Amino acid sequence: MLLTVSSCVSEYEAPVQEGVILSVRSNDLKGKKLQHLLKVQDGFKEDLMLDDVSRISSQSKKAVLNLFISGRTKKNIHLLPSFLPGPKMKVAMKGQSLGSGFCIHPDGYIISNEHVVRNGEVISAVDYTGKVYELEVLAEEPGKDLALLKIKNLKQGFPYLKMCTINNDLEGEVVVAIGNPYGFGHSVTMGIVSQQHRDLSKFQNESTINVGYLQTDAAINPGSSGGPLVSVRRGWVGVNTAQIPSTNSLNFAVPNSAVVEFLLKVLKEVN
Repeated sequence: MLLTVSSCVSEYEAPVQEGVILSVRSNDLKGKKLQHLLKVQDGFKEDLMLDDVSRISSQSKKAVLNLFISGRTKKNIHLLPSFLPGPKMKVAMKGQSLGSGFCIHPDGYIISNEHVVRNGEVISAVDYTGKVYELEVLAEEPGKDLALLKIKNLKQGFPYLKMCTINNDLEGEVVVAIGNPYGFGHSVTMGIVSQQHRDLSKFQNESTINVGYLQTDAAINPGSSGGPLVSVRRGWVGVNTAQIPSTNSLNFAVPNSAVVEFLLKVLKEVN
């Protein structure tokens, strides 16, 4: 049986370029090091309490942005994969595409998926209070489906998520996925990490062979792409990216180790 992996913003187009792509705004990164882009959390909480899920979800939502992308390239927006039967669903949207992103540093550095912002000219973002921001793309890596963005004209520190630095034995870890599914912003779903190091190159593109995706049963839907997968005990562990349509629990996230590799490549290129 042939399975098709769908990105969370239908329709997914396979990456056409390998390596890091820098924008003209990437010059702003000159002289910076990884700690200037990314905050991490060392160690993790040993015991898990029931109210930790609610607390972490509420805190994490403050760092998540709903993205609305407009560009010259016209897209047919399907809020379900286009090859699935059934009626199309209409949702009010500000742009030609939608997705999610989250802040990884108080200076306003945002991680999202490359396929979310691809061909975007204007990227608007809405925080959990409804405030609107404009983002600029600094760098992309289609092979990892990652993009680094920055909030324009940020006047003060932005809420951010700390990254988990202890990635061993994640199987069974309780996680929440936060995103903008179907335009319903800052939605939170809960599940576990079902497995690590999944190979999706057969379904998407051979360039993803070394990504080693996290598999989770936390619900990820169209519009969730680019949002964080957050361990309730450890910090964020991945970037929600893809699902296998017609299943309830086969969802995938780019691991944070791939994000670190991407950021280091970007800094090496600009410096």
